[in-house]
Amino acid sequence: MQRILRLSLCLFALALASLPVHADEARDGVADVRHVELGDLRMHVEIHGEGEPVLLLHGGFGSMEVWRPLIAVLSPHFRVIAPDLRAHGRTNDGDRPFDPELLAEDQRALLDALDVPRAHVVGWSMSGGLALELALRHPARVERLVMIAALAHHAGLQEDFREHLLAATADTWPAGTVRAWRALAPDPDRWELVFGKLRDFVASGPRRGADDYPRVRAPTLVILGEQHTVVKPEHTREQAAAIPHARLLACEDAGHGVPLEKPDQVNTAILRFLTGTDGD
Repeated sequence: MQRILRLSLCLFALALASLPVHADEARDGVADVRHVELGDLRMHVEIHGEGEPVLLLHGGFGSMEVWRPLIAVLSPHFRVIAPDLRAHGRTNDGDRPFDPELLAEDQRALLDALDVPRAHVVGWSMSGGLALELALRHPARVERLVMIAALAHHAGLQEDFREHLLAATADTWPAGTVRAWRALAPDPDRWELVFGKLRDFVASGPRRGADDYPRVRAPTLVILGEQHTVVKPEHTREQAAAIPHARLLACEDAGHGVPLEKPDQVNTAILRFLTGTDGD
């Protein structure tokens, strides 16, 4: 029961974080807000600050809105690029099913369109695996890598969550998450289709594992919430142990929503890691 309650609270927090904020708050300090044409996508992206680029990749069923606290921490030091992923936030959905290559190439194409040859990449949850995929497919494009509660392989899902996910439908998924998605989506009526594609992708799409981790070239920070109800903690620890020169930040009394549950600890660690002031 406690595991289900923590999962429900995590999904509710993610839903709240994805809701649009007041316009003045959303645009404060934003250097650029645009929609970038990328094949079948019109990708919404916000760019804050100046300096070395940092690409922030939000989790499944969310949007770039979840990164507001981290953007505030990083933008005085970096050029922060925060897109809404395919079929998330203000970015439209295409006709293709989700797969790791498609999602990684979306972000490679975004970097190309923004004339960014190399960036730090931060990914959370599903997009922790996406950030890893980008680092493996295009190692020259990733300077430093941050993987937060990352799902690199679908076998890393907690069994309770896998059962919950596979039994869910577009009508039974938590209402707060659905409202948040519909509030931003260019075509809210596609929710049922998008939900099915996302559910199938999370349950079976990610497939990077022990043979892949040693090939990561970028210095890597792996972040774990010890009370994880979505991804197995051992899955995250395996990433930290096998990626060369990776370091692990394990946060007690936090779960899959660790950036929201422990924002000061997580955001400070990311800033120190990206600026090289973490002592290593």
